[in-house]
Amino acid sequence: MDPRERNRTLILGAITLILSALFFLKTGNKTGFNRAYPFRVLEDSIQDKMSVAGRKSAIDPDMFEYIGIDEVSYEGRFFQVQEKNQETPDQMTRDDYIMLNVAEKTMGQWSRSVWAEFADRIMAAGAKCLVIDIRFGIDPERLRGDTNLAEVIQKYAPNIIIGSEFLNSEANMKVSGPPLSVIPDPFLDTSQNESVGLINIFPEDDGKVRRGVYQFSDHDRYRALWDDQEADPNPADTLGDLGKDVVYPSLSARAAKVMGYESNLPPVSARPLIRFSGGPGVFVMNSIAHILDPDVYRTKWKENGRLKDKLVLVGPHNSLFQDKHDTPFGSMPGPEYHMHMINAAIQGEFIDETSEETDQLIVLCTGFLVILLTLLMKKYFVRFFLGLALSVGFLWFVWWQYNDHNFLIGSIGVPLVLLNTSNVITLAIQSIWTYADKREFEGTMGKYFSPAVMEEVMNNPGSLDAKSATVTLLLTDLRNSTPLAERLGPGGMFKLLNQIFEAQTDAIMDNEGQLEHFLGDQFLSYWGAPYDQPDGPNQSLQAARELIKGMEKVKEIQEPEVKAIFGYGVALHCGFALVGNKGSEKKMEYGLVGDTINEAARIEALTKYYGAQLLVSQEIFTQLTQPGRHRLIDRVIVKGKSEPVVLYELEQSKSPDNFDAIIASFNSGFADYSDGKFEEAKAKFQKLIDEHDDGPSKAMLSRCEHLIANPDPDWRGVWKMESK
Repeated sequence: MDPRERNRTLILGAITLILSALFFLKTGNKTGFNRAYPFRVLEDSIQDKMSVAGRKSAIDPDMFEYIGIDEVSYEGRFFQVQEKNQETPDQMTRDDYIMLNVAEKTMGQWSRSVWAEFADRIMAAGAKCLVIDIRFGIDPERLRGDTNLAEVIQKYAPNIIIGSEFLNSEANMKVSGPPLSVIPDPFLDTSQNESVGLINIFPEDDGKVRRGVYQFSDHDRYRALWDDQEADPNPADTLGDLGKDVVYPSLSARAAKVMGYESNLPPVSARPLIRFSGGPGVFVMNSIAHILDPDVYRTKWKENGRLKDKLVLVGPHNSLFQDKHDTPFGSMPGPEYHMHMINAAIQGEFIDETSEETDQLIVLCTGFLVILLTLLMKKYFVRFFLGLALSVGFLWFVWWQYNDHNFLIGSIGVPLVLLNTSNVITLAIQSIWTYADKREFEGTMGKYFSPAVMEEVMNNPGSLDAKSATVTLLLTDLRNSTPLAERLGPGGMFKLLNQIFEAQTDAIMDNEGQLEHFLGDQFLSYWGAPYDQPDGPNQSLQAARELIKGMEKVKEIQEPEVKAIFGYGVALHCGFALVGNKGSEKKMEYGLVGDTINEAARIEALTKYYGAQLLVSQEIFTQLTQPGRHRLIDRVIVKGKSEPVVLYELEQSKSPDNFDAIIASFNSGFADYSDGKFEEAKAKFQKLIDEHDDGPSKAMLSRCEHLIANPDPDWRGVWKMESK
């Protein structure tokens, strides 16, 4: 592993380690002040969603009846009784007075005789258990009614259960039972009576009720009273077993015992999560008016045996009574929540939970997993999707445990957030690094390829499929490279070549050309591939002229002995070539293959022969829109070819000021040469040499002398080269 990759891996490992430690330390308690942490809120939210979406506890319709005290429905129900009392009071019956009391007063002011009559009717109709979700307070005005209610409770004890209440004040915490006038008790403590149960519903720190407190002890009461004390040691830590023998069952616990399911109850002081049977309304509410109206009671409840062996719960249902509790399913009346608690006890639907230590261990293991994935799995996109797959698998496992085994894993959201947050962060960081590496790579590759070629190579990496293209070639060559190398030495020659290649590269790339390669002291570039360049010939001429200027600048900075032998030639040619990656699957380079390249090399070699700086073939010349001043140099068959090449010399920065006059004289001599008038042509070329030291004229003079000495009977103005 290279140092940069190792350092990056260590950085990612450090990031995941920090995240893992942060999530581990912030994994809060199931209860207590840590519930305020966002992680605890997240877990509660997930658990609530599972409660709503998961399996529901079954309800036996032959076991429950829910009677609601719905003030709106009974308030107008008994107006006839009020009229009867006003018009014919002598005809009022006991039932009428019960109904009159209900009609004229709110629930809190009902005579206990009303509740005695109600309870007696329920039990007389065959109910097995009646739970009255009301705590009756001391009221001297209703002592006679208290006696009636006490007689009915005693008659059916312990099958009628009424409420006691856990009271919490700044000074004290105590359990307050019903008055002795309702539940006579020799020890003057009705809270322990078998017909009394706690009505309290204990919400968690976020205000929601999810758990069932079935049996509360004095030990719990003492701990709640002293837990917030700042003394050291805290009194709550020194309780021992104090108060554990004094237990206060809830209404739900008393009801489960009467119905024969006491063995299903959780231990004293336990606060298990209950499995709900559904949302508000799943236990259908029937109005208390149906029981208090003697006719409806008789026909619809007693005579048809509807209440036979059932558990009946009655309590305030209307929102006016403000007995509402926030649950995972939304707001729910208190009596209905008691119904869920009772049903959970009967069905044995309590949800076991992992301990806080186990929750933290899950987070810790997730952290180690994240670190291992980060350090060992280099393909970060694979790691990212593996993290998603692990998340889905973990959720499925949690869901399966919750629905099928009544088991809740307490750390669900935190491991998922840790795993995916780490993956997202490391993915983002590695994406940034990859982008930076790509830009760095492109910058590096840009020194080896022109932008268009680099894009082609990147889009088709490793492809050995060549494409045919019409290309324009620019080939240049450094003259006298061997003498230069002898004078400069290896280091100096290398420096000179880099200066030359820098000038050549600038000229080519500034005119949208592609760089083929540097080969020794040669340089090949082209237009027309990998994409079409209709203006390639004009661009190549402009590049050639700029290249010559650049080469002259390089020449000017050399030592005199180097400058004296510094020379070069530039040739332009065009034709068909194959373009693409060439080489093998193990080693390849992008470039051109074809006879056009060989022809361009022959033309470039002729620049030295003619003493011309820039030669252009006719294939290029005919496509130029502004060739500038120029002259036709020769029609020649290069070595290895059978067809003649027409060559032009074009004006460039090194052309003499009197280039027009030279062109005119040369054209005249070349016309005589083409017509076979070698003596006349020789004289004209000699004059150009004497007056202007014209390079092409020197070559043509030698040619004329040869043809004069060796006449060619088939002369057609084309010279055949015998050497390269």
